Amino acid sequence: MGSEQIPRLIDSEVGTRTKPVKVLLLGGPRTGTVSLYSACHTLGLRCYHQADLLQDASTRTKHAHLWNEALRCNFLNQGKRYGRVEFDKFLGDYDALGDVPLSFFTDDLIRAYPDAKVVLTNRNPDSWLGSMKSTFFHYFSDASMKSVGILDNSYVGELVRMTVLYLNLAFGEDWNDDATVKRKYKEHYEHVRNVVSKDKLLEFNQPYSWGPLCEFLDLPVPEGDFPRLNTTADLVSLFRKGRNEAFVGLIGKIVMAAVPIIAATAGYVWFVGWKAAFKKPMATFMPFASEV
Repeated sequence: MGSEQIPRLIDSEVGTRTKPVKVLLLGGPRTGTVSLYSACHTLGLRCYHQADLLQDASTRTKHAHLWNEALRCNFLNQGKRYGRVEFDKFLGDYDALGDVPLSFFTDDLIRAYPDAKVVLTNRNPDSWLGSMKSTFFHYFSDASMKSVGILDNSYVGELVRMTVLYLNLAFGEDWNDDATVKRKYKEHYEHVRNVVSKDKLLEFNQPYSWGPLCEFLDLPVPEGDFPRLNTTADLVSLFRKGRNEAFVGLIGKIVMAAVPIIAATAGYVWFVGWKAAFKKPMATFMPFASEV
């Protein structure tokens, strides 16, 4: 069966686009994407981000499955490629699109939404690598997290599988190879700069502020400071919580699955013991019987 004929989950989705895509946020992970997501909402844009999905139990598992499928279709040739039709089915209610793994689909998104502006959140490669090592690379290589990815069928398990696949595709499978990881990080940014015209691209440099973003999007500057969210400590806490909850859930499932087996085994042992007992001489149970 060719990749074009492989059944896909996305084919059963019926969503459509309800608003045009105004901006693509194509910066990598740990570059301020949560802060930018929050800023977009303040500016009146509905921004797609994993932070939003974490709060929506009704769609987060489905989206994790769809992104896993999209990665396999578009980068591993394991199904018909995702394009605008597919993206619109589950991203149609958003006019700003960002976060990972979405930003890894640079060419597909630009082809799907050619009128959208693009924002690149920039971060020094060495600083970025240090943050990745403390968060994504550390927790998604952890033995307990790997167990969750293998055994858990909930949202967390699917998110782990999808994230590991994304990280391997985006930065190579050896996350300890600093030179390769940084090279791939830089290559992503250079590729975005090469395929997006300068008039549609904002190089958003730290420290982030409202001025450049609002001028680029032609929107008024809101009151208050630009958001500063999702520090390394925040993400570490989130990863720990997700890992621990999923691991506890796994243990619970294992225990529940084991209960019938333990009960059946105990019953069998009792039955065998009971049966063996009745094979003993009657005097064993009635010592007075010989006196009758």
